[in-house]
Amino acid sequence: MAPSKATLKKALERYHVNPKQLELEITETSVVQSAESAIRAIGSFRAQGFSVALDDFGTDVSSLSFLRQMPIITLKIDKSFVDRVPLSEKDSAILHAIITLGQSLNLHIVIEGVEKAEQVHFLTETARSLIMPGYYYAKPMVPDELAEWQTRFSTASGVN
Repeated sequence: MAPSKATLKKALERYHVNPKQLELEITETSVVQSAESAIRAIGSFRAQGFSVALDDFGTDVSSLSFLRQMPIITLKIDKSFVDRVPLSEKDSAILHAIITLGQSLNLHIVIEGVEKAEQVHFLTETARSLIMPGYYYAKPMVPDELAEWQTRFSTASGVN
């Protein structure tokens, strides 16, 4: 169930969080089920200062008119689009087109489920400024593991 405005407001006040520090996600499936109410909700959340992402893009009946109408900031492309990249010419072409479209709409692009070096290479050759979470970088971690991983990563890359 989607959070109400009141629930979000209480949580922000309780934890002293600025809405600009959070990004809410709405799935493509929920948009398809009720596009008009989804667009209204996204507009309301944006007016409150939240960033809003469209998650699982491409898993339902994707409509370019939704992208045009929705006041989203981030487009999260479903893992299924990267699974066979770059081996599949068709999948690579579709992913490239989605990335290009999203960037031309000034959206942040997240490619979910990046697992292989070949995928990272394809994506970095395709576009700049992509966000590519996935097992290629690390599996899900608990906070202590994350802190240890960050220390190792920073040391290995020379980042402070």
